[in-house]
Amino acid sequence: MEKWILASSSPRRKKILQDAGILFSVLPINVSEKIDENLNLDDALMALTRQKAEACLQSSAQLKKETHFILAADTVVVLQKANLRFEILGKPVDQDDAFRTLEKLSNRKHLVKTAVGVLESQNLQFHSFVSTTEVWFHRLSESQIKNYLFLDKPFDKAGSYGIQDQNHSFVAALCGSVSNVIGLPLPQTLALIKKTESLNT
Repeated sequence: MEKWILASSSPRRKKILQDAGILFSVLPINVSEKIDENLNLDDALMALTRQKAEACLQSSAQLKKETHFILAADTVVVLQKANLRFEILGKPVDQDDAFRTLEKLSNRKHLVKTAVGVLESQNLQFHSFVSTTEVWFHRLSESQIKNYLFLDKPFDKAGSYGIQDQNHSFVAALCGSVSNVIGLPLPQTLALIKKTESLNT
């Protein structure tokens, strides 16, 4: 088992780390992704990544015996509403839910937030951050949405879309990290990896 552990089954996060040359093992875990509404959103997302990393640690006796760094992440799409309220758009439960989500995002701006955390298996130190990207969508027709759902089937993606999907381009403009929208903000994640390793040398 590698020193770095990815506590996620996301093929997109795995590819981002592989393309960056990071050596890691994958140990996916299943935990509730319910957001703690008593916390502000960024704090709630970081708390969720810690929960995922701790669940990963508890799932493997080997992680407890040796020094490992467990990387966890959580991505949400946030639609801002009136009176400073917001709606979190997670993974769709079915095709109808995905269609409704894309209708909401049509011709509007939304935020993509990814919390990334690293748990050190021996001293249980936890380091985390939240990356935010602003995304503006084109106006989407009903046929565009239906064709996209049929061809790309983005049912495992927050917000019911993948910015990397080639069949359709919904994004009119973007401010921030593209890799964050995919699921793992690479520059900040690499900085966190470097910081963690420097603290443990």
